[in-house]
Amino acid sequence: MNPANWLIKVCGMTDPQQISELARLPVDFMGIILVPESPRYAGKIAGLPEWLQSNRELLAGVKKTGVFVNAPLETVLHALQDYELQALQLHGDESVSYCRELLYLCEASRLPKPMLIKAVAIASATDFPAPDDPMHEVVDYWLFDTKGAARGGNGTTFDWALLDTYQTGKPFLLSGGIGPEHVGALLQLHHPLLCGVDINSRFESRPGLKNLDALHQFIHHLKAKTA
Repeated sequence: MNPANWLIKVCGMTDPQQISELARLPVDFMGIILVPESPRYAGKIAGLPEWLQSNRELLAGVKKTGVFVNAPLETVLHALQDYELQALQLHGDESVSYCRELLYLCEASRLPKPMLIKAVAIASATDFPAPDDPMHEVVDYWLFDTKGAARGGNGTTFDWALLDTYQTGKPFLLSGGIGPEHVGALLQLHHPLLCGVDINSRFESRPGLKNLDALHQFIHHLKAKTA
């Protein structure tokens, strides 16, 4: 896919004012981290669900994406309703049966079917999903992140040359330590299943607070040079 058409996901949003400003940028997914151990845990922001609900129109162009790690299904279902999520990003050991039950419960609860993004930690070629991985049947996108001590958020890149070993399956977002300096390297990637990037810590002044000017410049440079 041409980088001009890549999906842009900005993760770890916590501040309503910044969310308002982010919604005016050409961003497709906004990550809301719902992992209590994370320094970007949105659950500690009082009134955030109510604010999101009262600003539906402003946020109509960006998919609110809840990020979870091995969360109980009931927790995910409540978050889908409270934060009005359109997508779920699963960063733990969630199985295909977990995902199928989650989608079934959404349907049974008459909740809109969420998009599913499954994170995979990459350190070597053997870490990529195999062509016959049953998760291909339930996920909409993979997210290839860097394997590290934390379940995401390690702030480092993996060897992008490894991407060539993944050629069959669902499209993927590239994550892991992507910063403003990576535009040139990203433009050199021509993988047919690469459909976007997920950015977070390298655009922060502190956890949860983004440098929106840097974000805007990054997106502009990434897309303008390939439009």
